[in-house]
Amino acid sequence: MPPRWFLLVYALSGAAALVYEVAWTRLLTLSLGHGVAAASTVLAAFMGGLAIGAALAGPASDRAPRARAMRIYAGLEVAIAVLALAMPLGLAALEPLLSRAYADGAGGAAFPLLRLVTSVVLVALPAVAMAWNVFQHFYPYFDVVQTDWDQALSRALTAAAIDVDES
Repeated sequence: MPPRWFLLVYALSGAAALVYEVAWTRLLTLSLGHGVAAASTVLAAFMGGLAIGAALAGPASDRAPRARAMRIYAGLEVAIAVLALAMPLGLAALEPLLSRAYADGAGGAAFPLLRLVTSVVLVALPAVAMAWNVFQHFYPYFDVVQTDWDQALSRALTAAAIDVDES
């Protein structure tokens, strides 16, 4: 079991990740548009980054000794913070390109494509690091805990559906 201080730091890290996601969505929609497509692109880039990070970290997580895993965790947290601070600078650097691609709404497919690339570059990279941290420290527990995860998910979804139907 990890020490209590680590669990507190880990919980604060998760809260920061949620704040980052909301802040990045707000920041990017200022340049990419406030429509559903723009917000969905940012969210998809964030979730895609989490998926990639989980896929990369999961199999490697139980091979790292604890001290090395903690150093990796600290390094990833620093990388996430640096990427978060660099995002406004990266977006400002891309602003002229985004403006040219938009071309007063007549830019064709160039603007949506550039919007996707911008979201992936600016949002997915830190999201990969976030998911790597989650799976780096908790992936082995999924195999150790004797739980039928499919059945647990089914029970949770059924309970949620019943709660919605009753209210």
